[in-house]
Amino acid sequence: MKNKQSPIYLTGLAIIFTSTLVFITLEAPIYLNRLLIDYLDIPDYNPAINPDLIEEFIVKNNLRPIGYSCLALTLLLVIIGFATSKSKISALGSAILFLPTFGHFVSYMFFLSGLGVLRLIWIPLWGISFDLMRLGDIVYLPYMIITFTLSLLFSLYTLDNNFPFFRFLIENGMIHHYMGGLHLDPRAPLAILLVVLGILIFIVSTVAWFHTYQSGNGIADFWLYKYSRHPQYTGWIMWSYGVMLYASLTPVVRGGINPGTSLPWMLSSVIVICIALNEEIQMTRRIGEEYIHYMNRTPFLLPLPKIVVKIIQFPFKLIMKT
Repeated sequence: MKNKQSPIYLTGLAIIFTSTLVFITLEAPIYLNRLLIDYLDIPDYNPAINPDLIEEFIVKNNLRPIGYSCLALTLLLVIIGFATSKSKISALGSAILFLPTFGHFVSYMFFLSGLGVLRLIWIPLWGISFDLMRLGDIVYLPYMIITFTLSLLFSLYTLDNNFPFFRFLIENGMIHHYMGGLHLDPRAPLAILLVVLGILIFIVSTVAWFHTYQSGNGIADFWLYKYSRHPQYTGWIMWSYGVMLYASLTPVVRGGINPGTSLPWMLSSVIVICIALNEEIQMTRRIGEEYIHYMNRTPFLLPLPKIVVKIIQFPFKLIMKT
């Protein structure tokens, strides 16, 4: 009886934790921003009108040295983690690199105002050019293809405006009128869906990992571990991609600057993938043939065609020299 109830109990816990973390992901930045506005005296200068005042504020408060130090310490964490095979240290560095993305959840003219102060870590790159932060914009391509396809398919159907479900979508901005017809805007729902799925995958895979650890088995090869060798990292990448997309939808106030969110996500994800490859090196050395067989029958992060996986992994394997 206990074994029958266990999956239901764990599923319930996973749903509760997922709902809580989704709420925290989307709402906590708003509340944190209000606290920072109250306690940090950072004026909201207009970059086009007050560039001298912005520069004076940055110099007066030593923001450049602080930003350089933060970025250097974060990269040092990543390097130390790889050098010592401590994946948690490298993962922490990856998370810190991604953290400034939450600064995009709110919009001010001065990019360091309010929650934007988290962006301080990227000030070394902004000192060269804001366009550097958009070097990762290629990562938006899958998102653009999916949203365009959904919008196109939706427009092929004639819908009744009075149908309650479609009225709800219209009132919440997911469907809008354009040139006499109804058009779907799936951008925000898709971003939120990725956040939800990412957290759910992370939680379920973490439970599976703990179960394996407590049972003394060498390899977790059940539940999500049957379809991904690193479902926790898959969950993190999906969650962070959804957060990046959701943050990018925040409108920029007139006169403000949006430094971009694509490069932080791309660098963070690259580090996570390198961590996963490094862990596989360690597992192969420790367990041997059993883990190699597991690698041969289980996808790396996602169940993709092998040729696609090899193409994606090739540059990472060069970096890791595997």
